[in-house]
Amino acid sequence: MNYNDFFKDIKKQIFSVYLLYGSEEYVLHKALKQLANAAVTEELSGMNVIALEGSLVKAAEICEQCETLPFMSERKLVVVNNYKLLLSEGKGDADDADLEKLLAYLENPSPSACLVFACTANVDKRKKLFKALQKHCTVEFTALKEDELAKWVEKEVKAAGKSISQQNIHLMLEYTENKLEMLAGELSKLLSYMADEKEITAESITSIITQKRDYNLFKMIDAMLEGNSKKALELLGGLLGQREEPIYILGGISRQYRLALKAYLLRKEKAQRGQYLELLGIPDFALNKLISQINRFDESSLKKAMDICLDADEGMKTGRYLPEIVLYTSVIKLTELKA
Repeated sequence: MNYNDFFKDIKKQIFSVYLLYGSEEYVLHKALKQLANAAVTEELSGMNVIALEGSLVKAAEICEQCETLPFMSERKLVVVNNYKLLLSEGKGDADDADLEKLLAYLENPSPSACLVFACTANVDKRKKLFKALQKHCTVEFTALKEDELAKWVEKEVKAAGKSISQQNIHLMLEYTENKLEMLAGELSKLLSYMADEKEITAESITSIITQKRDYNLFKMIDAMLEGNSKKALELLGGLLGQREEPIYILGGISRQYRLALKAYLLRKEKAQRGQYLELLGIPDFALNKLISQINRFDESSLKKAMDICLDADEGMKTGRYLPEIVLYTSVIKLTELKA
């Protein structure tokens, strides 16, 4: 089950056993909260919501908690966080003698308990317990892609009674960290500051939201691909002034020129838009910009760009020249490239 179906489903029914896992912690915690509200009345949640630490708890204790009757309620909620027998770096199946008891419980769970295994750490899908939990309600919370984040921002802004253009949504995703938990915090701050305003503007985004580390790096690379050497060098000076490591900056440059070459070759092969998105691993709005940027290049110039990046990497790592000198020289060479 995906988590969109999960949020719809808990309004209709509560299962006896859940496995909620994945890297999207913000949505997973939201799911846990909604599940708790649906499973147990708020007045009795203090007595009927049990949280267990998965690195310490034994399987026998989990079963005992589930088999103990709820207090003046239809059911109780038992949440086991990052249970060690589910994790990639946790103990093996044979290390907990109580595991068989837990597996037996899963075959016939108590109707008066809702048992939830919640894992934000990496789970091992080969584990016996994971396979047993797949017979119940299993929901994976994968990190949202950028187009999904864009839809989420639009929905949240609309719910707050405000409006935002698609261009400014993309600016926001470029400008700040786009892990949902951090994005939610920044959006909340933005909406609070703009309580009396109806529209989210570019100026409000750049003045209120915390700028992510790579924002100016991406802007510098955009200037390079567009042939704007003055802007690229100004941004490079700013990055070095902020004590960014030259090798880190070069890594970002190399990655983007590699994407540009791949995009050029895909266009040469008359690839469909879906193929671009899948093979390049970038969101839709970023693809539009990249396609526009490669118009000033041919295959030869983009391959030469990769040679410049490789030479710069070697120059930095061998210590033949100062990394900053290598970087400035490479940025100038790359910016001057064109078909």
